[in-house]
Amino acid sequence: MSSRWTFALVALAAALGAWVYFGEVRGDVRKQERETAEKHVFGVESAKVTALELPLTDNRTARLERDGQNGWKLESPVAYPADPDAVERALHVLANVQSTASISPVPSDLLPFGLGPAGQTVRVFTGPGEPQTLSVGRPTPVGGGRYLSVGSDSGRIFTVAAGDVFGLMPALVDLRDKRLTRLSAGAVDDVTVRSGGQLVARVKRAESNWLLVEPQPAPGDVEKIQRMLDELSMARATDFADTPDAAATASLQNPELEIVLHTPEREERLAFGRAGDKTWLERAGDPVLLAVSPAAVSAVPAKTFDYRAKRVQTLESDQVKALELTWPRAGVTHRFELAESDWKSAEPGVELKPLKVEDMLLAVARLDATGIEPSGADRKALGLDPPAVTIRALDAQGKELGALSLGDASPDRGLPAVSSQSGDVWRVSNDLGGTVPLSAEAYTNMFVKVTPTQAAPPAAQASPEK
Repeated sequence: MSSRWTFALVALAAALGAWVYFGEVRGDVRKQERETAEKHVFGVESAKVTALELPLTDNRTARLERDGQNGWKLESPVAYPADPDAVERALHVLANVQSTASISPVPSDLLPFGLGPAGQTVRVFTGPGEPQTLSVGRPTPVGGGRYLSVGSDSGRIFTVAAGDVFGLMPALVDLRDKRLTRLSAGAVDDVTVRSGGQLVARVKRAESNWLLVEPQPAPGDVEKIQRMLDELSMARATDFADTPDAAATASLQNPELEIVLHTPEREERLAFGRAGDKTWLERAGDPVLLAVSPAAVSAVPAKTFDYRAKRVQTLESDQVKALELTWPRAGVTHRFELAESDWKSAEPGVELKPLKVEDMLLAVARLDATGIEPSGADRKALGLDPPAVTIRALDAQGKELGALSLGDASPDRGLPAVSSQSGDVWRVSNDLGGTVPLSAEAYTNMFVKVTPTQAAPPAAQASPEK
């Protein structure tokens, strides 16, 4: 076949493809877009709306006005910042509600449709002049719809899916800004927390970390502080008291919890109090009290320790090539070395359970505290002078990477712990004693593999080897 025919066939195929795409595919798309546009009942452009009047569930009417470029405020029946999500929901309905059917001509009696004077009227303002109107009527007898009428199209009654008009007839509480804090969690750089009037903590953001500033300086618990801010940011009020009663007001004279949130632009002060079965929030400068869930209070840690970093010791496990366990009170030391991929005892003839050694290393490599002792704590009284056991981690050159000493366990407070990486005396979970042998006898029972020629200790006989 000549190249002329080849080019001709290619051109024919391209033309056929274009015809199919533009004539059939794009034609179907345009047809569908046209049909969708024809079904739009109202079709107002959200960005052009300057004010809204919405019927409320208590038969009052709410008026909302745009406040700045992106915000909205309630003007009546109360003056208050508006819930941006609720306003956006109503605007979305007005811009997108579609009819499922229409009735034309319009019957003279509109009462069966719940329209006319009996209807719930929405007014939409896009500037000076008369508003556009939309009336929501009764549910349709079948099909789960609602009747609608539009002021600019008086010749028809529309039916729409009932769910499509959700948000056009809200309760007043739905339209009020229910945020507990109006500050962005990511913008907050300083937080002060008081419980019962006493300072719990003041923390300050330092780049990507947080620092505990008061009552004593220390690295902050970044995850816990950020989680607290996120939960406050996401929490919402359940109700409002525009004229608080005496009990609500009294609960805030000596607040259970006070929080000061600071950003480079402004500061927000929040106070929480309880009256009976209700928890109230007072925001400085706002005369209205917010009813909130008690979970909003419990989301704010009430102990200084909660705000500080809790890492007792950090080891890079892959750098640890040897471990030494010492029980100073018994004068006993055992050493393990990593040979290829298994832990071996440095003592001839002793065979270890290598997984037990690995479990111990993992437990002490990322060890977090459950509490902390006061500065100047009596180490002897805590069983740390001398300690019950000390674990030293060494690298391939024998350099110490970290050492951890454990004292005498307390049933309710845990194990006292001191790390070479910190000067603090910590408390760690008593569960650590199930991984780290607190005595030389526990080491034999937990770590040493018993062979048939050896006399097995009673503890080793009582539990299967792992």
